[in-house]
Amino acid sequence: MKSIKFFAASAAGAFALLAPVSVAQAATIVQTNVVPMQTTEVNTNPFTFAGFDSSLGTLNSVRIEFSSDLLSYGSANNHASGPQNVKITAGYDALFTFTGPQSIAGTHGFTVDTGAMNFLGMAPGETRNWGPVNGTQSGVLNPTDLLYFIDTDFSYTFNTMSFISIVGGGNNINTSVDTSAGAQVKVIYDYTAAVTPTVPEPATWALLIAGFGLVGAAARRRGVARTAA
Repeated sequence: MKSIKFFAASAAGAFALLAPVSVAQAATIVQTNVVPMQTTEVNTNPFTFAGFDSSLGTLNSVRIEFSSDLLSYGSANNHASGPQNVKITAGYDALFTFTGPQSIAGTHGFTVDTGAMNFLGMAPGETRNWGPVNGTQSGVLNPTDLLYFIDTDFSYTFNTMSFISIVGGGNNINTSVDTSAGAQVKVIYDYTAAVTPTVPEPATWALLIAGFGLVGAAARRRGVARTAA
């Protein structure tokens, strides 16, 4: 009797092991597009990011990170008859224009520049140079209308509007500027992965088959014993 109970318990345990086991897991998908450094002005073609694939699970959040890097070289020449003091800033407006969900649609941007560069006591006819000077800026979008990112692609373009600011010099400063710009946009989907039942191991199947075989054998022996009695 005890052996039958033991084997029955073994079979029941095997059934429990065969029951699908599922564990929800947090996961992340990252898409990145890089615009290489190039001389301004920059005007890119639209780049398309894939929407979140609903078959993967439940979308929890969307984060869009965008940044731009500047590289600037230049020179300033004083063509006045006397010495001059001048402050020069070179840079560009970085413009990221998104199409798609309302929460991100439109143009987002910032100014990237060299910072103020002071050239004091420039003698008549003197030329002063700068560079390489680097600059960087970044921004973040955290849209909340997640439904519109599910199975729906969206795109963006990157454009620049370069400038040079000259303060002082009495309109006697000639400048030559070479500005390059690059950009990067990263889309991050955080989601809970779809539940996938685990597949039983071969050893589990073996345990189940052995358990049933032993239970059946014990039951047959018990029947024979009763008949003999």
